[in-house]
Amino acid sequence: MYQSTTAFGTLVQQDSRTFKCLLTYGETSITTVRSIKFTGGSEGEDDFSLGSTMSQYIEVTIPGKGLVVEGTEMLLQIGMDVNGKTEYIPMGYFTAGKSQKTDDQITFTAYDRMMNTERTFSMNGTTTNTVAVLKKIAEITGVPIVTTGLTAISMKVPKGYSCREVLSYVAQLYGAFAVCNRIGQIELHTYVDSAYKIGAGRYWGNFEHNDYAFNVTRMVCATGENKNGTSISITAGSGTRSISLSNPFMTQAVLNKILASFKNFSYMPGTLKMLGDPRLDPWDILTVTDLFGNTYKVPIMKLDWEYDGGLTYSVEAVGLSEEETNADYKGPQTKEMERYYAQLVMIDRAMINKLDVETAKITYASIKELDVVKENVGEIDAKKANIDLANVNNAWIEKGVLKDGSIGTAAIHEGAVTNAKIADATIEAAKIKSINADSIVAGTIKTERLIITGPDGQDSIVKAINIANGVSEAEVNGQKVQAASIDVVDLSAFQAKIAQFDMSQNAIYSGKLAINDPTSGVYISTTGLGLGDGALTSKKESPIQMYADGVFKLKGKNSSLEFNPVTDMLDINVSNFRIGSKEAATIDNTIKSTLEQFYSSTSPTSLVGGSWSNSQPTWTEGKYIWRRNFVTYGDDRTEFTPSENGVCITGNTGAQGARGPQGATGAKGETGAQGPQGIQGVKGETGPQGPQGVQGAKGDKGATGPQGPTGPKGETGAQGPQGNPGSTGPQGVSVTTIKDQWYKSTSNTAQAGGSWSDTQPNWESGKYIWTRSHITFSNGNTTTTNPVLANAINNANSNADSANSSVSALNKIATKSYSFGGANNKAQWVRLGTLTSAGDSSVVVIALQTGNGFNGTESQNSQAEIVIKDGWQDKASTTAAFGASVTRQNTKDLLVSVRATASNVCEVWTYLPWQYWSGNYTISGIYSEWNPNFTKQDTKPTNGVEQSLAYRTTAEDAYTLASGLKKDVDISSEFVKTYNDWAFKWKAATMVDGAEVGTYQKYITLESGNILLGHSNSKNKLKITNDSIQFKGTSDTAITPDSDATAWITGKVFHIDSGEIESSLKFGKILMKPTKNGIQIGNKAEFGERVRIGFQVSSNSQFIYSDCPLVVGSNSVPNGNYPFFAVDDGYAFISKGIITPGDFIIKFGEYTLNRPDGGMFNGTLRPYYRADDVINMEFYVTGYVTSNKQEVIFFIPFSRPIMSTKVSISSIKGLTIRQNGKYIYGSTASKPIKPSSYTATVIGGRNGLNVRAKIPMGSSEGFTDNEISKIVNNDTCAITASIKIDF
Repeated sequence: MYQSTTAFGTLVQQDSRTFKCLLTYGETSITTVRSIKFTGGSEGEDDFSLGSTMSQYIEVTIPGKGLVVEGTEMLLQIGMDVNGKTEYIPMGYFTAGKSQKTDDQITFTAYDRMMNTERTFSMNGTTTNTVAVLKKIAEITGVPIVTTGLTAISMKVPKGYSCREVLSYVAQLYGAFAVCNRIGQIELHTYVDSAYKIGAGRYWGNFEHNDYAFNVTRMVCATGENKNGTSISITAGSGTRSISLSNPFMTQAVLNKILASFKNFSYMPGTLKMLGDPRLDPWDILTVTDLFGNTYKVPIMKLDWEYDGGLTYSVEAVGLSEEETNADYKGPQTKEMERYYAQLVMIDRAMINKLDVETAKITYASIKELDVVKENVGEIDAKKANIDLANVNNAWIEKGVLKDGSIGTAAIHEGAVTNAKIADATIEAAKIKSINADSIVAGTIKTERLIITGPDGQDSIVKAINIANGVSEAEVNGQKVQAASIDVVDLSAFQAKIAQFDMSQNAIYSGKLAINDPTSGVYISTTGLGLGDGALTSKKESPIQMYADGVFKLKGKNSSLEFNPVTDMLDINVSNFRIGSKEAATIDNTIKSTLEQFYSSTSPTSLVGGSWSNSQPTWTEGKYIWRRNFVTYGDDRTEFTPSENGVCITGNTGAQGARGPQGATGAKGETGAQGPQGIQGVKGETGPQGPQGVQGAKGDKGATGPQGPTGPKGETGAQGPQGNPGSTGPQGVSVTTIKDQWYKSTSNTAQAGGSWSDTQPNWESGKYIWTRSHITFSNGNTTTTNPVLANAINNANSNADSANSSVSALNKIATKSYSFGGANNKAQWVRLGTLTSAGDSSVVVIALQTGNGFNGTESQNSQAEIVIKDGWQDKASTTAAFGASVTRQNTKDLLVSVRATASNVCEVWTYLPWQYWSGNYTISGIYSEWNPNFTKQDTKPTNGVEQSLAYRTTAEDAYTLASGLKKDVDISSEFVKTYNDWAFKWKAATMVDGAEVGTYQKYITLESGNILLGHSNSKNKLKITNDSIQFKGTSDTAITPDSDATAWITGKVFHIDSGEIESSLKFGKILMKPTKNGIQIGNKAEFGERVRIGFQVSSNSQFIYSDCPLVVGSNSVPNGNYPFFAVDDGYAFISKGIITPGDFIIKFGEYTLNRPDGGMFNGTLRPYYRADDVINMEFYVTGYVTSNKQEVIFFIPFSRPIMSTKVSISSIKGLTIRQNGKYIYGSTASKPIKPSSYTATVIGGRNGLNVRAKIPMGSSEGFTDNEISKIVNNDTCAITASIKIDF
């Protein structure tokens, strides 16, 4: 039940209520709704069932005829005035169908969004779950479905069903039904007790109900058929009251769970008509009390309500008794056949205003109920039709054999039957060309001409009887009938004229041909009566009109009177009227609302080529815009102003006229009337001082002035006599307590950044301690002294802090020693500690004594000195924060890594290359802090940023390196240790004879016993090891070798220019060597002037094309028939065609080559795309936007079929998308967008791909509301694509 305000709930329970109705679509709101009829609920059958998908609809009548509502979706709300403000309850979203318009009102039917589910369901894959299926239905239909709180149930992917059928199956799996809620969403619901009570005074008549309550004890579900066609069913529970289902996705476990959910479900089937409450939903269970005080639980399964200012509900809870259920039982096979027929053509209920069919061929149609207002059918070819009930206005049956039972009931108003064999029929009225019947029983036979022939086939029996009675033959044949008196029990005389009145089958009229025909006269028919002369009215229609539904109209030149009994409204449109006396009273001409309407016409004088619309169209050349106003008055009268056809407000643009000559100066006009007084001007500046005036006469004596100031203090007088003792004075006030208070401030001039406390705070550098006294008096009053700085405390602590800083600084300059150990039979990286610098002036020296602790070698006495300096930076960073250098003694493999974790913090690591190691180090210098947080690990550290570090060699190492070089080279050199490498860099090398070889800037690198030759900045280096020469580098093929170079290497490419292979090369196990004819590769391939494959190669043999399986090439002197490509046994491709000794057969997909000796070639031709094929494509295509603007769909055709089952697509440049002449999704011609994903499906006989490109929308993806609003969902777009397709 909808949750309204408490005040609304109280008001709606009163006996006297007045409701308001509001229909809203777009910016249009309609409050003048005359009536609404609602039909809906949660159950469409006469018995309790699961999985219903009811579509609810409304029938609406509103005043006026100018509104355009067809095809628009509108929100319906019902409300009441609560505490001076209207509170509306939403009732749902409905889409209007074609409207019917009369002079003063519009009537239309509108359906909720459940109608959108009549679409084919399609989903990829074989298995899924219920939640995924519901989301797929929402995607296909565009109707949101609530899945919150649903537990996913595994199921097969539905195939061959509509979305509505699948929705019904899924609802059954939850033991629920599907219905559209108040905000346009589809929800799965079960019945819920709303605690809504209805007493006997809230409904009309008695509560009609069954004798026994309804409950569910057993469920039977048909799930399909076996291979023999026998129905397969599963059953849950036991008992006589059974519910039958049909669901191919139902399982035993799910059915058991559904039955368990209905364990305590019991209600009383019945109907009642009650006072309406817009808060009730079609799943609420009501508590109804009958006239005898008995209470029943009644769920709202079927709900009809009517609004006409009041609100009346009709509620029904369905449920057959056990006897009715057994009588109406349909087995699983019967239900399956019903569904099979429904797949052919199943119309449960169809409401068709107008059906125009040129040609309709229906092989089989099973129609339960078909109500057709009007049908125009050119041709219907129906092989077989079973019709329970058919109302047919006009039917032409060429040939019909009607056996007993084929037609249960046939009401044929007019029928033309060429040849009909009817065993037994009762026909009210029929036009029959030929009847062969032994017996005809008819109450009345109405015919334009009745000929009854006599036994001889010539004269009619009637004619014979009349002549026998003295009537002449001419009179009998109808040329003349004269009779003094004709007594007729039933006379049907259509298309006859009696006196001045014409009679037809439908009307009696004189002058007029319709009720509102302006011709003078009278018209009477079953639809109503029209009387009078239309010349007396303003719109040329009958002055008096009375319709069959009770509507009565009086029309005049300038007035009208209309009465509508349906809305109980009398509409009087006159400027004044008189009742009884001559006193006049005016009607309510207050304008309630005005709606502008526009028409784009191709003519400036009439309405041509367009239609009226509520929004003004954009003017274009050659068009004329007309306008009219649709006015609603206070008494709900409506009219068009200035007229129904409106006026033309915008014409075509005319050509600009030539400029005319300047006109003559006109005569001077008369002086105009004096204008109103102007506003007061700004105050002017003060003028100069005037001259001194003459002295005036002596004035009168002034009033006494005020008292003057007190004079100076006089001298002390003589001491007076002693006075009398005074009275006792009041009790004095004493101080009871004095307490010191403290304040730690960030300022030495004011108290800031703290608060007063009774406890003295600890002193901090940069802070100032203030003090004051808090005094308490004996009378309870308190006061504080003025705060003062506690200078003694502040100064003492400041001096102590300075002394501590000095001591700390001395400690950080002093040398400190640390030791370390923990080797575990392997070399490891060791963190010595973490250094925090004291700024750019910081520098520390770490002296490391370590070595190999095994077997007393010289490497036990290895040493290293590490110098680290904090470098200056214009912006703090961990990159290049420190500079470090290392000098090593008696060890070449000890490594150091300095890693910055902040701009002033770094970790110091060293690699100890021995199995057993230990040592100690000292640290000295200027720094802020050293934390000896020793740790060890097998791998090189990766935390922080590694800093630049230089290794410097000792003099002994330099001598050893120099002595290893050739003695005939005098080297001007410099030795540098880079990270992990020794490098010898020479600036100049000079031969012993004094000739300078040249100046170089290259490195000779000694790396763990190997030599690297190459510049430090180059990636190309030559490596010399003990047993190989290796080349390292890039594959830069742009490197240009020297002009005389015959071989060179770039990366992994070995270049040979004019080189020869003297003997052979071996690549892995493949041998390549020269032969007489070319190069032999392996044992059965030779490449030369021609290529031979498939025979044993002999280095001395001279071949011809027929001595091997495959030869490609030509003679040195080719001729027209020599093969360019040949195989053994005479098959060859030559310049003029193909030579074959026998038939050559090629098939698509596979081919077979028959050979004369019985052998054959088998292989595959591929005129298709297969797995592993890749295509890069750029193309233009048309697609459309869908999935609430989240996806773009387009189709890619292919000239070859696609045999791959899996296809993936990725962007190269992506997609450029235009819609309605504008780029969308942020794409442009020069800047395509790349969707987040593509989904490709092979369709079209495997000759094309259907592609879905997903483009998420929303502010999180950078799209603004304005950009999103420009995109039209479910509309076409133009796409330029640059994509890659992988099969």
